Amino acid sequence: MAPSLHSRVQLAVSSVDRARRTHSKTQQSAVMEKKDHILSGPKPTNPLKDGTVGQYLFTMLKNYENLPNCITDLELGHSISYKELLRTTLRLADCLRRNGCGVGTVISICSEHSVYYLQPVISAWYAGITVSPVNANYAERELIHAFRISKPEIIFCSERTLQKVGKLQQKLPFVKKIISLDGSQDSGDFETLNNFIKRSTNKNFDFKDFKTHEFDRNDHVAAILYSSGTTGLPKGVMLTDRNLMIRFNQCIDPLCNTANHLQPRDAVLHFLPLFHGYGFASSLGFLCMGFHLLLLHSYREDLFLSSIEKYKIKSCNVVPSIMISLVKSAALKDYNLSSLTELVCGSAPLPKEIVIQVKQKFNNPEIRQGYGLTESCVVSTITPLGNEKRTSVGKLLTFTQAKVVDVHSRESLGAHQVGEICLKGDIMKGYKGDIKATKNTIDQSGWLHTGDMGYYDEDQHFYVVDRFKELIKYKSFQVAPAELEALLLDYPGIKEAAVVGKPDLLAGELPTAFIVTDPDTNISNQEVQEYIKVNVSREKQLRGGVYFVDAIPKNATGKMNKIELRKIFEGTSKL
Repeated sequence: MAPSLHSRVQLAVSSVDRARRTHSKTQQSAVMEKKDHILSGPKPTNPLKDGTVGQYLFTMLKNYENLPNCITDLELGHSISYKELLRTTLRLADCLRRNGCGVGTVISICSEHSVYYLQPVISAWYAGITVSPVNANYAERELIHAFRISKPEIIFCSERTLQKVGKLQQKLPFVKKIISLDGSQDSGDFETLNNFIKRSTNKNFDFKDFKTHEFDRNDHVAAILYSSGTTGLPKGVMLTDRNLMIRFNQCIDPLCNTANHLQPRDAVLHFLPLFHGYGFASSLGFLCMGFHLLLLHSYREDLFLSSIEKYKIKSCNVVPSIMISLVKSAALKDYNLSSLTELVCGSAPLPKEIVIQVKQKFNNPEIRQGYGLTESCVVSTITPLGNEKRTSVGKLLTFTQAKVVDVHSRESLGAHQVGEICLKGDIMKGYKGDIKATKNTIDQSGWLHTGDMGYYDEDQHFYVVDRFKELIKYKSFQVAPAELEALLLDYPGIKEAAVVGKPDLLAGELPTAFIVTDPDTNISNQEVQEYIKVNVSREKQLRGGVYFVDAIPKNATGKMNKIELRKIFEGTSKL
């Protein structure tokens, strides 16, 4: 059997309540066309609703209009209700229309977390406008690259990013207006959000008369989200209204969702980047379920733990590096975390050893895992309730098909045969302005080639071995970095680990480890080498060496930036 490792994008969901629940075998079962080895997810519990994503959000916000708490910024103390969110987004949508924005228009958001962040997103969707959020920490070169892909007419910024983005306007002739989301007064040519609404609102505007825009949801691009860019500059992933309607359908489907034990009004803690597919889709999904969304600008252990205790948080999303930090934290004992019934972990691999420790630290909860890409609308698989296959990334979600193909012959493979995972169904429309990259990713039959190596078993549970492009080619062998990383993390005193291939004239690449140790821990190169030597085969030995570093570089979603690590071999790394 192939190594049991985890995926590029994963969910580890721990929920005490869910462990007590069961679903019928009919609902849980997936279908496989044995002739072609094509697997299909179960039928959805609820049919896909008609209409656009804007119409759906409009309906859901009206349903929750009387709930007092919608979004709270825990760091600044700002808070808005569902009624405030609904009315502000309706006014803003009307203002956007009166400024000539509609179907075909793109707006962008460049801001840290705030109660205002999702307002232009929701308003844009009411009016049929495409939304393209960007990383607020992007440097000038990266911002220009992203904006030239999406070509936004309006950019909504925070006070912190306003000047940085404003300086680029002359280089971006398609940008007509820059608006400050959280500013208290206009600055030069930049209006505040409040003043933009005040000046542009129709004096006769009536909430009762508002109507959302109608269009073909199968073709219309609702969002342009950027791929992680770990293999080069990010590409703009185009997701349609139908893509997002499926995602929101999965959010409320007990076969697929990650919060089916929560009720409207319940609190969820969120610090993942709202510009990234994982954070973007989950936060909007939470609003569709009437939850109280508590935002942190970034992860701070003290505020994270104290907020769980103070607000009795039931669910929150994390990334593996945070999960590892929590497991090893001595501060857990100082807080009452009994309200927390669910942790959702994604964006990068979560080693099996950490899953086991999570069960121990959080009172033996059920662990669920999943897999997906931004290009597949974030999530494609999730483990069934009561699942005991801890190294599996789950079974297919509704509206999803998959197959595993041989990387050379492209033939579909059967159970327990490792190949490239391909997905179909709820996948992107394509990469914005990049037909070549789209054709290289989605074949003529509509299959999305993920670049992830994996397999499925006789019960149609999927297992991901590693990224095909990240596999280390040592002589004629392929070495999976994730396997070595999981092994290293199990060694006492190692806090973080990353493995990459070091170029070698004779062997091709040599497996090389970068390690962060726990404070006051002394581990030698020789100790690590001996540990690896006795645990893996010869081709997987760390022939490229062991580098002890202060930190593993990561991108905004917590995924390891292996490009930066490889620069060490070129002498250009900032480490």
